[in-house]
Order: sequence, then structure tokens, then C-alpha cells
Amino acid sequence: MNKIKLVNYLFLVSTIFFVISITSCNKEDMNIDNKVSTIPVLPVFDKSLPDFPMWVSHVLQREFYNKKNQKETNLDYLQYIEQRLIELYPETAYEGMMNDAKLAVDEFYLAYEEYEKELKQYYIDNNLDLSELEEDNYQKFTTLEAEIEYMAMTEEEIALFLELEDLATKKSLLTREEIENYTFSKGGQLIATYMSSAAVIAGYSVWRVLQSKDRAESKTAEFYTNAGPGRKGDAFRHIYVSVLLRRYITRVGADLVMSTYEVLHPNEAKDKYMDLHNNKVGRHTQYWTFRGDYIKDKYKWELWATRAKEWVNNSSNGLYFSGWLTASEATIKSQEQNASDYKYIYYQN
Repeated sequence: MNKIKLVNYLFLVSTIFFVISITSCNKEDMNIDNKVSTIPVLPVFDKSLPDFPMWVSHVLQREFYNKKNQKETNLDYLQYIEQRLIELYPETAYEGMMNDAKLAVDEFYLAYEEYEKELKQYYIDNNLDLSELEEDNYQKFTTLEAEIEYMAMTEEEIALFLELEDLATKKSLLTREEIENYTFSKGGQLIATYMSSAAVIAGYSVWRVLQSKDRAESKTAEFYTNAGPGRKGDAFRHIYVSVLLRRYITRVGADLVMSTYEVLHPNEAKDKYMDLHNNKVGRHTQYWTFRGDYIKDKYKWELWATRAKEWVNNSSNGLYFSGWLTASEATIKSQEQNASDYKYIYYQN
């Protein structure tokens, strides 16, 4: 065999072995695609934002849109909200506050967009049910009547909704004195709850956040005699409020609002990681378990609550970590990260 024939022979043999090696190795061995083998890490909004009473934020939001419709302000949305907050809370609000916050929120949205892409690829690569990622169509706040129908409000909720609208449409703007002394016709003084900063900055309806929180607390009180920290009732509350928030302001909106709340109101490690985990169960992995049929159950928020309660009360769906009462933060964080995202967490019976 001459040199030319030998070279051609060796080339042919090497080519055959190369082809065989390609067809026999798996994708991980080749490392030539974008397969996502581990579940992506959920981004958490961890920036500290100035926070203000939720009902006040809602009134200011409605105040702006009413004045914009009447051509009574030339300010844009964030400028108007910032100016009014400085007037009402000069000890907390500051010039440039909304721009700082908007930059932080936009950064979070970019991270979440990348997370969503990776999550979808993870589902595809691991043959998981893509229907879990299906999103409700987001409906913007348009008219009072449409909002009442969209949220399937009770008579009591409608009364409060319209009463707050009266505050937002009166000629004289809401004052600090009114905020501190206003007594509502139903329920007396409205509690100054704080969950609204992220919703305001992102442009979500604060009313929906307020109602989600109120509904979750009401249903928790109805279903559980003890819903203290670490208990099943506490897990239900976080799961259910996350279901409501995803339904009304989308999955990323729910994550943004609940992450912000955890930052502004820090808990001990055992409560922080329990809450973050159960929030994720409600707005993501078990959302459609509770939300039900896309069309038929679209407005049945009380049915969603019943489903969530029955699911939580089934002990096979929970992970009990009794050791969290005395465990270190590192241990708690590690155990939460290794816990199934399809089960809820609690640490007290």
C-alpha cells in the first residue's frame, strides 16, 4: 500500500469512528446545545423601597388617572405619584425616589424575562407539563364597572371600592390629616397595610393587591383557628394570596410584590424561607391546581380558596421541618432549596 492510499485509509477509518462517537454519546457529553438540566433559580427582588399605606397608594393611583382624564395634570404617572407622596410623607418620600425605584424594578424584569426563558427550556428538556406555565391574560384597570366584574367583588368590597373612589375624585386632594383621621363607613379605620410599593412603580392596580391580601386573610381566619407563624394556616395564607396575585397581576407581578414585602418586612430565617417557598407553590407549581378551568373558573376566587385549603389539609402535600425552630439560617436555606417545589413547607403543628 503506497503512502497516498495509506493516508486515505486512515482518514476513512478516523471518520467512521468520529461518526460512531457522535451517534453514541448523549447531549450532555457533547455539550453542543442549550439543554437546561437543573431548574433555574427564581429571581427575587431584593431592593429596599420606601413604602406607604396600601389604601393611600390606591387612592393616589386613581387620583392620577382621574386628573389625567380631566386634563388637570401635565405630569406623567410616576412624577405625579412621587409629588403627592412627598406632599403627604415628607419625612419618607424624596425627589428622584420613583426613578430610583423604577430602575430597580426594570432590572428585576430583565432578570425575570431570562428566568422565564430558561424555565420554559427546562420544562421542554425534562418533558414536564408546559400547561403549568400558561398565563391568564392580563386585564388592565379600565372602568369601575369592569373592575367590579373582573374581581367578582362582594357587596362589602364594592362599598369600600366606591368609597375610596370618592376620595380619589373629590376636588380637594387627599391630605395627611384625612389619612390619619379618616373613618370608613364600613369597618372603621382602614388598617395601614404595606405591600404596594412595587405595584405602584410597575403600574399594577394597587386595589387588586389590597383585595388579594384582604381575601387571603379573611379566608385564613375562616378556615383555620390557628394560623400563626410556621403553621399550616400560615402556609395556606401565603399560597392563596399568591394565587390571587398571579390571577390579577400576572406571575411576575406576584413575584415582585411578594418579594418586595419580604424585603421591607424581614422575618427570621425559618419564616422567610417558608414564606418564599409557599409563595412559589401558590403562584407557580400548584397554581392551576387551585385556579382550575381557564374559562369556567375564571372568577371563582372563593372556590380557589377551598381548593387550596383542601390541598394544604392533605398532609401528603406538605413537608414538615420541626428542626427549623432551632436550626441555623444556613441549614434552613439549604433544606428549603432541596425541598420539592410541588409541596408546601411548615415547621409547627
